[in-house]
Amino acid sequence: MLLSSDKISAIRERADIVKVIGARIVLKKKGQRYLGLCPFHGENTPSFSVSSEKGLYYCFGCHAGGDVFSFLMRHQGLSFQEAARVLAKDSGVELEPESDEEKKQRKQREELAHTNEFLQAFFEHALWQSGGARARVYLTERGLPAEFARERRLGFGGAAGEALSYLHAKKVPVELLNRAGIMTEDNRRMLFEGRVVFPVFDSMGNLAGFSARRLGENGPKYINSRETELFRKRHLLYGWEVAEEAIRKSGRIVLVEGQMDVLACERDGVGEAVASLGTAFGDNHAQMVSRLAKEAVVMFDGDAAGRAASREAAQKLIAAKMKTLVAPLTAGSDPDSLLRDKGSGVLLAAVKDAKPALEHFIEVSFAGEHSIEERAQAARDLAPLLHALPSGLERDLYTSRLADKVGVTVERLQEHLRPKPPVVKPKSPEPTAVASAESPIAKAQSKRLDQFEQNILRDVFLFPQLRGRCGDLAEFAGDVMRALLDDMANSDEAIHEILERHITDGRVLANLTAIVPDTTGEPEELAARESRTFDDVLSRLKGRHMQAVRREMMRELAEAEARGEDTDDLLRRIQNLTRRERELKRPGTG
Repeated sequence: MLLSSDKISAIRERADIVKVIGARIVLKKKGQRYLGLCPFHGENTPSFSVSSEKGLYYCFGCHAGGDVFSFLMRHQGLSFQEAARVLAKDSGVELEPESDEEKKQRKQREELAHTNEFLQAFFEHALWQSGGARARVYLTERGLPAEFARERRLGFGGAAGEALSYLHAKKVPVELLNRAGIMTEDNRRMLFEGRVVFPVFDSMGNLAGFSARRLGENGPKYINSRETELFRKRHLLYGWEVAEEAIRKSGRIVLVEGQMDVLACERDGVGEAVASLGTAFGDNHAQMVSRLAKEAVVMFDGDAAGRAASREAAQKLIAAKMKTLVAPLTAGSDPDSLLRDKGSGVLLAAVKDAKPALEHFIEVSFAGEHSIEERAQAARDLAPLLHALPSGLERDLYTSRLADKVGVTVERLQEHLRPKPPVVKPKSPEPTAVASAESPIAKAQSKRLDQFEQNILRDVFLFPQLRGRCGDLAEFAGDVMRALLDDMANSDEAIHEILERHITDGRVLANLTAIVPDTTGEPEELAARESRTFDDVLSRLKGRHMQAVRREMMRELAEAEARGEDTDDLLRRIQNLTRRERELKRPGTG
């Protein structure tokens, strides 16, 4: 459920910025301000200033600044809506009444969360009982001390039927066990029996589900909770809840392949390590880590599969505008085995010696003698990495190096590796879709920005610092503008280069590129105008988005009534939307 503008304004008024920031860094009062060490860049002398009176912060070192929302977004890696909900809870602001559907969904999530907590309590207890001896031996052999295993809340799945008996005693319904994603396909046993269990937490620190490793040779090496409302592998990384603080301080993330690799890195002083969960590192993961870090080091296994996976992960990270490095491991080795074989300091040294991703992959791909076919295939394999780089000098230099390795000119290489546009089969529009130029489908077919969208962009371009928050605006924009805003949020390119990719109207392009940023006044005054502008732009976009949703819902209502279907739920949704629209239009709201 999206928060209305009046609720956001209430949160801003009630939230104590000194209390919020002071809970995360040490602040000392000096006159009317509070000073501390900036959490966004390394420094020894405090240059981070917080004004309780103005509700703003500003760093005179790295020039980060904004209000309590932007601080929490940047510090915790949250979206605007997530930050607002955290602040609402802390400041005692009551959120909008939930619809019946929202209440149902919240109840389902709470039931799953309680089931996970029951299971976690069982797993932790079982590890340290007599039945968990085999699991404890395994952890000892892998170099994990008992104290460390307790600290990381590792567990054991127990013998057959034990966990289910425990859950039945806790009166957890069978239907809920199925929904919790912990049962086998035949619903006869629990997935994690006889395995070492690793709890998995989401970005908010909530227990989302589990991953478990086999102790013998039978069955898959790792098993995860099935997909649920809480456990979505595309949005989860193992070790995130521990690594987050280290990532924030260093501005770097270290990506490894498995849970034991994460724990090995942590024990060797590499606290920024995380791993995906039985799925490839994807775009969602890359966006998640790019909120907190500017640099990524990929340290996957040294075998052929690990090298291929590291190349794919590097592509995602480069596309997320992160400085991406690779810490190569020898064939047959992984971070966990390296630490056990070579001792303390080896992983930290590997991270420090990491090479730029494209430099590494070009070097590895063309080491030794290769046939023409092998050189051509290597170039094709490296093309996605090359295209992930923003256009500019760095891409040109790597293109030149790759062309030299392949043995062709830069122009010929670019011609052969140019991405092919996807083939989209034309679809016949529904009769109702073309009836109105204002319908969502008609808007999606438009490739031009209307005057409303141009005005929104003019306001955004006045404050370059808003680029990082454009992703939150994109949620309420039409197709063309959404793509542009997403590009703005995730690209370091100049604004005119981004605009040229999305806008074909020369007049509109000229008007937008001619906008001069607002840089007048003191830094804190500038940050205040920036914050007000963002709130206003977000409110306007949400209002228009709601209007489009309302039109679509009214169309659905008319069709449902014509078919004689029950429309009670749809009417409630329309009424709820109408109420939110009225709240959004109230004078004085943000």
